[in-house]
Amino acid sequence: MAVCGPETFALRIAKFSQCPSSHHWLPGVASHVTESAEGAVLLNVGANKGYDLVTFLQWYTPSELTKEHWHTLVTAADGVGNSSTCLTQCCGVCGSCGQRRPSGSPWARPANVVMHAFEPVPTNRALLARVVAATGVPAHVHALAVGNASAPLYVEARSAGFEGTTPIAAAAQPRRDVVQVAQTTIDGFMGVRSLRRAHHVLIDAEGWDGLVLAGMRQTLASRLANVVEFEYSAKWETTHPAGKRALETTLGWMSEYGYHCFWLDNWGGAAEASPPCWRESFAFVHSLSWRNLVCVWQPPVVAALRAVQV
Repeated sequence: MAVCGPETFALRIAKFSQCPSSHHWLPGVASHVTESAEGAVLLNVGANKGYDLVTFLQWYTPSELTKEHWHTLVTAADGVGNSSTCLTQCCGVCGSCGQRRPSGSPWARPANVVMHAFEPVPTNRALLARVVAATGVPAHVHALAVGNASAPLYVEARSAGFEGTTPIAAAAQPRRDVVQVAQTTIDGFMGVRSLRRAHHVLIDAEGWDGLVLAGMRQTLASRLANVVEFEYSAKWETTHPAGKRALETTLGWMSEYGYHCFWLDNWGGAAEASPPCWRESFAFVHSLSWRNLVCVWQPPVVAALRAVQV
């Protein structure tokens, strides 16, 4: 049964949820999340410069790869005109390049780790593919946008490293500064790749997150995604059919599938956001800000998040 904290505390957690840097709940439940006998699969939607790939490796493998080294490669000249060399936001808007390996990790050691990184922006994708090749990490870089349909989308042609690109529906009038990219859904990708389970789905799609979740309803209904993290911002209102009720609607149907969603603050605290803990005030977020949520269904993982509720 959900234990809903005071609304004022929950809103405080949500307000300071731009850059969660601690996962206090994860060490004790990592074996439940990864089901180590079958390995661990990460789906990273909106992978950008790839720092989250390093995070996942540090959680679940003894890899000595550091984010400092990754940053060095991200900013290195590529030898072909620097078209895949980071030019902006190279450390990440949350300072990802300076984050150290979490104490005590790896918290579980699955038989193998496979990471799928989706990045539709050509310059970012080229950058990411170059660094993945240079490090040899077990990641596949996909030239795909992820949403709730298979129709092509457009993305802005921006300098390598930029993190604020939101996909544009193909029905919109294409501008001269956009390029067309193929679109997939998580449900479709899981089927094509014959993936039995996604142990961690990390979504940072600059306002498209709600549509990414809508495109994985079959996966969620079958509870084939153990941990789902995503970003919520005011951009949801302009991209999601439910408008101002987009987050409420999304958390509602995810709750019906057995997922419990929590706000994550910047210091490891959490506050349950799913019904019956939903409050209308949760939907508001400043246009220049964003918030982060994590959704889980496995009882030990739910309990661990409730244990760090503030």
